Amino acid sequence: MSIRLDVVLHGIDVLRSGGDLDIVGEPGSGRSHVLGEICAHLEAQRWSVLRVPGIAAFRAVPFAALGWLGEHPRTPAVALEMLRAALGDGPSLVAVDDADDLDDASRGVLARLRDVSGASLAGTRRVSSPGRAGALSGFARTFQLRLSPLRFEELERLIVTRFGFALDGPTMSSVYAKSNGNVGIALALVEAAVRDGRIRVDGDTAGGAGEIWTPAMTSIAEALIARLDDEERAGLETLAILGPAAMSTALRLVDRPVLERLGDAGVIEVFPTGDRHIVTVRHPILVDHFRHRPRRVRSVLMADDIVRRLASGTTAPAAAAVGEEHAALFVTLVHEHARRRLLAAQDAWSRDRTKGTAAELIATLRAGGGTPETVAGLFAESADLPGSEQSELEWENMYGLHLTTVENRPGFAVARLRARAEGSDAMRGHLLAWAALIEQSFIGPADPDALPEETTGMAAGARGQILRSRAFVQLMRGDLDEADRLISEARLELKEDQFTEVMTAVLLLARGEFDHVEDLARRGYEEARAAFHAADMYAYTYIAALEAFVAGRYDDAEDLITEVAHLHLAAGEPQLYRLGLAAVATLIAETRGTTPQGILRVGPEGFSFRGPFPGMATDWIVASRLRARGSAEEAADVLIRLGDEQWAMGLRLPAAYAYLIAADADPAPARSARLSERVSVVQGHAIQVHREIIRARVEQDLDALEAGAERLEALGQDMRAVVVWRELASAHGARGDDDAAARANAQATRITSAPGRFDSAAQVMPPTLTEREREVARLVAVGMSNREIADLLVVTVRTVESHVSHAMRKCGVASRHELRDLARGLRLRQ
Repeated sequence: MSIRLDVVLHGIDVLRSGGDLDIVGEPGSGRSHVLGEICAHLEAQRWSVLRVPGIAAFRAVPFAALGWLGEHPRTPAVALEMLRAALGDGPSLVAVDDADDLDDASRGVLARLRDVSGASLAGTRRVSSPGRAGALSGFARTFQLRLSPLRFEELERLIVTRFGFALDGPTMSSVYAKSNGNVGIALALVEAAVRDGRIRVDGDTAGGAGEIWTPAMTSIAEALIARLDDEERAGLETLAILGPAAMSTALRLVDRPVLERLGDAGVIEVFPTGDRHIVTVRHPILVDHFRHRPRRVRSVLMADDIVRRLASGTTAPAAAAVGEEHAALFVTLVHEHARRRLLAAQDAWSRDRTKGTAAELIATLRAGGGTPETVAGLFAESADLPGSEQSELEWENMYGLHLTTVENRPGFAVARLRARAEGSDAMRGHLLAWAALIEQSFIGPADPDALPEETTGMAAGARGQILRSRAFVQLMRGDLDEADRLISEARLELKEDQFTEVMTAVLLLARGEFDHVEDLARRGYEEARAAFHAADMYAYTYIAALEAFVAGRYDDAEDLITEVAHLHLAAGEPQLYRLGLAAVATLIAETRGTTPQGILRVGPEGFSFRGPFPGMATDWIVASRLRARGSAEEAADVLIRLGDEQWAMGLRLPAAYAYLIAADADPAPARSARLSERVSVVQGHAIQVHREIIRARVEQDLDALEAGAERLEALGQDMRAVVVWRELASAHGARGDDDAAARANAQATRITSAPGRFDSAAQVMPPTLTEREREVARLVAVGMSNREIADLLVVTVRTVESHVSHAMRKCGVASRHELRDLARGLRLRQ
C-alpha cells in the first residue's frame, strides 16, 4: 500500500480533470515518492508519461533537463516536436521532479507543450526555493499539493515497504523522533543503523540494540548546518547539549542575535507554552550529532554543568502546547524529558548508592529506555543497600511488579511481599496492600478482610493503600456500591494517585456516567502531557479511549489513541495501559472493517498477557482479529474463555465486558442466556442496559429492544442508539409492520439530524460531491463507523469506504478525521 494514498489519489483526480499539479514539501517529505506513485498509476491506465529531472548543477544550461530524454535539442521548436512525438496520442503527463531546478529553456518548452497538446504537467519543488519559488506558476489550472512531514504510521509503513521488516515500538518511536518525520533522514538512519549493527534484524522484525545513532549520519547532519558560521555552530551545539529549554535559559547561554540567526536558518524552533516559550533544535539528528561527536573541554564542562542543573530541576521546560503539525516534535520532547530524568538519576546513583537512588533509577528505566535485563541487574545490585522507609517501600513495590509482569512469577511476588510484611511493622500495611493488588489481578480472588484494620505505627499512607486495595477487590467483584464507598475514602488519603483515578473511571464507566469519565481523563491527560510523562499519558488515554468506544464515538477514540501510540517509552515489561489501548484500537478497526494501527504492537507474535481492567488482555485483540476475518463464533469462544477464567479469579467486572462483547459477536441463544445470567450479578447501569439489549436481540423482544434504544440515548450513547433503532426498523419491516418500521427509522434520523450536531456556518460541501457522498460525509461527521453506515444505507462496507475515499479527495483532505472535522464545521444538506 502506498504511503499518502489519499494524497496520491487526489493528485490523480486533478490530472484527470485536466489540471496541472504542483507538489510542494520540505526535503525528505516524500515529494518524489508521491509523484512516482502518481506516474505509476497513470501508466497503468495507459497514459503516456515522460519523466523530466530538474538538476541544480545544470540549471543554467538550456534544455539540459530535456536532454535526459534522449537527444539534446538545440532550439525550442526541436524540443517541442521531440516531446510531442514522445507523448503520442491519448492522455499524457510530463512529470518534473525537482521542478525548482529546471532550466528556463526546458520550462518554457513545457509551458508551450501544455498549450498546444493538452498534456498535463506535474512537478515537485521545495517549500522554499530562493529565487525559484513558483517554478510551475504560469501553467494553466495549477493545483498545489503541500506535503507535511510524514505521520508516524506512514513512516512505519514506508520502512516496512523499503526494508522488508517492521521496527519494534521503541526503535520506531526513536527513528520518528530523530528524523522529525523526514523520509530521507529516517531511511538513511535505519539503513546506517542496520549496517552498523545498532538495529538488529530478526526475520520480518527489527529492534535497536541500544542507541541507534551511527557515525555514518554525520554527513547528513553536516549538510543541514553547512551554511552556519562558527558562532552559529557553537550556539547550536550549546542548545543541542542543553536540550529543550525555556527561552530565558537559552538566552543565558546563547546571545540573542545568534538565536535569531539560527531561527532564520530553520535549525531551531520556538513555540509558546502559556506565558513562556520553549527553544529546541529543530532536527533531532543534529542533537545526536553534537552529543556524539568528540567534545572539546568546553563542551564537556558545559554538559556536566547542565547535568547538575537538571538534577535540581532548574532547566526543565514548561508544558508544551504542541499541535498536530508538531507530532514528531512532541515525541522528541517526551524522549528528551525521559533522557533528562535518566541523566539525573544516573548521576545520583553514581554519587550515592542507596535504596533511594536505586529506586529512582529503576523507576526511570522502567518508564523509558531500560531493558528488562538492565532493570533486573539493578534490582540485584541494590537489594541489600540501606535506604529510608519510603525508598524501601518504593523499591519493594517496583520489584513486586517486576516479578509479576516481567518474570511472570506473581505467586512468588505475593509470597515475598507478605514475608517482608511480617518482618516490618512500619511497612506491613503497604506491603500487604500491594500483595492483595497483585493477587487479585493475576492469581485469583483476594480476601480484603485479610488486610489489617488498625494502621497505628505503620508508615504514612498505609491506610490509603489498604483502602485502595479493598476498593479494587470490590470493584473487580462487581460490587460497585461498596467499591465507590472505599474509593471515596481512599481518595481522601491518597492525593493524585493514578491507580485510584483509573479505578474511579472504570466504576463510572460501568454506571454510565460518561461525562464524568471524560472530564477525569481529560484533566489527568492534560497534566501528564504538560509534564511529558508518557506512562500517565497512556493511563489517562486508556480511560478516555475506552469511554469513547463504549459510548460509540469511534473517531474520538482513534484520535486519542493516535496521540500517544507512538511514544513507546516503557521498558520491556508488558505495558498494561498500552495493552488496553491496543484492544480498543483493534475493536474499532473490527467494527469499521479496517486495519488497526500497527503502532500499537504490544509484543511478538503469540505474545499473551492479561491485566485486571477491561480490555487489558491479548485475548481481546485475538478475538477482534478473528471477528474481522468473519470468524464470529471463534471470536466469541476466545472472549468467553477469557471471561470464564476471569470470573473464577474474582475479576467479574472485566469478565462481564468480555461476555457482552462475545454475545454481541455471536448471539447464540443458549450461550447468551448463560452469559446474561452471569452479567446480571454485576452492578452498573450501563452494563445492565447492554445486557438487556443483547437479551432482547436473542429473544426478538422488540419492546425491550426499543426500551434499550431509549436508555442508550439517555446515557448519551447516541450512535449505539441509532444502530438499535435501525435494527428495530428492519425487524418491524420483516414482520410486515411498516408503520413501526417508519417510526423506528424516524427516531434514528432524529438523532443523526439533531440541531447542534453541525454549526450554522454558511459554507457547503463541494458541489462535486454526489448526493450519496454528501450523505456518507454527514454520517461520518456524527461518528458512525463504516459498518454502521453500511447497515443504515443498506450497502456493503466496501461501498461505504469508496464513498468516504471519494469525499476525502473532493474535499481536499487526507484522512477520515479531517473529513469528519470538515463536515462538522459545515452545513451539510441532504
